[in-house]
Amino acid sequence: MQKEDEVQKFLNEPRLLAGLLDDIAHSVGIFQDDMDDAEKQAQLREIIKTIARLQSQGVTIPESLIYERDRLLREIEVPVEAAEAIEPVVHDLLETIERIVERLPRAATPKSSGLFQRVARGKARLQGLSQDSPLSFVLAPRESRKLTGMNQKDFWGRFGVTQSGGSRYEGGREIGGPTQILMMLYASNRINDEDLAEARAALGSTYRQSSE
Repeated sequence: MQKEDEVQKFLNEPRLLAGLLDDIAHSVGIFQDDMDDAEKQAQLREIIKTIARLQSQGVTIPESLIYERDRLLREIEVPVEAAEAIEPVVHDLLETIERIVERLPRAATPKSSGLFQRVARGKARLQGLSQDSPLSFVLAPRESRKLTGMNQKDFWGRFGVTQSGGSRYEGGREIGGPTQILMMLYASNRINDEDLAEARAALGSTYRQSSE
């Protein structure tokens, strides 16, 4: 009876289960000082934008700028000990969640649709996909965009998606097949911003952004 009461408690208040996992992550050191991290991420975004601007101008990137970028990336990373402590927990949770999600109808609700991509994204991260890999660019769009230093309107606009549509993708909604293909081609350097701009220009007044 006690077990049934515990289960019912989590069903009634789903945030309790999420809060328990949050407490575990805090206890092993996964979450550092949020304010400190936010400042470092802001600095990192500015440095990445500066590097991208200099590269587009054909200017040699100063070694000091590259050093600072790498330093911030290292400091933002989760400590190895903390990652090793939490990884088995996350792995087992993802396995369980995946089994549950597979039994849900894909088109039940917008939320259930996004669960499939969230699980895939989590598995990709756990399997150690590089942030620079084309697949990671699609599975972790929010992180990919942040690394570019771009806002949602500009980042998603290049793929023909509205800001609101991109926001939903970053929130977990499943990205449509055509957009996924376009993102993979872009991340694989098969197409670039100039190619995309030419395609939009060629479409002229028939061009419409998607707001999936």
